[in-house]
Amino acid sequence: MVLDLDETLIHSKFSLAQVQASRFQGRPDFQMRIVVDGRPIQVYVLIRPGVLFFLQRLAAVYELVLYTASMNIYANPLVDTLDQDSLINMRLYREHCFSFQGSYIKDLSLLGRPMKDVIIVDNSPNAYFFHPENAVPILSWYDDLDDRCLFELIPLLEALSQVHDVRTVIPHFVDPATTLVDFPKAAFLLNETIRKQIANKTSSSQQKQRGPPQTREQEGAQANDKQVEEVNEDDDKKRMQDDKDDEEDDKKKGTPSKTGSRVKRSGKRDERGEEQPLNVDDEVSDDQDDHADKEAAPMNNSMNTTSS
Repeated sequence: MVLDLDETLIHSKFSLAQVQASRFQGRPDFQMRIVVDGRPIQVYVLIRPGVLFFLQRLAAVYELVLYTASMNIYANPLVDTLDQDSLINMRLYREHCFSFQGSYIKDLSLLGRPMKDVIIVDNSPNAYFFHPENAVPILSWYDDLDDRCLFELIPLLEALSQVHDVRTVIPHFVDPATTLVDFPKAAFLLNETIRKQIANKTSSSQQKQRGPPQTREQEGAQANDKQVEEVNEDDDKKRMQDDKDDEEDDKKKGTPSKTGSRVKRSGKRDERGEEQPLNVDDEVSDDQDDHADKEAAPMNNSMNTTSS
């Protein structure tokens, strides 16, 4: 957050008569003495309403930078008195400005910060000529004790701190002709921008939890496997129902159940998912064992009779 000094945060007068003629009625907020080219100058400083509250609120969400076209011999002692809590992290002065046709232009690239995160609040459009898409203008202030501009900017600037790229939003609510902020439009645009950012973040988080998207081949293979499982399940249910129906019919007719003559199933399936019958040799071996048992029974009875 880049802040201008004169006519944005404060206004200085250089004679007591000027202060007495202002709305401050001869009572400046503070005064200081500086020496310029060996000549002492008395400076009477008027502080814009809300400055300290403004700095405290913004320091909670921004790195604060003072960027003034004034000389450091004047600005440094002034800011030392104004910012006694050291909320301002960096100071840039006239020597850091680009002089063009009598105006001092502030080059925000000197900050070394990503431009998508940089905002400048300044009362002079010439000051942010290089970076208008980063500028939130403010009306010049001189001595109006009822001024509320800083208070009005606080919620707007706090909301901008949540935007991924301020340059995509600021130009849409600043009128280039009047260099004034359209506050209702700004509130709407910021609400919509932040809402979309939250929605995109939520969607991205859910996508990460689900893992990478599957290819068409993978989706097709899963669909085929599911279809095979469903078909096999239907076949099993149908076979069980047929067996049940046959048993009921046999009971009604008084005949032995035919289900025993059905091909026994192994419960195993082949690569196509079809259930395989039991091994034929196993079935023959079982039949031979049953036949041998039947032949051995009469012989055992005969032997028992002879011995008795």
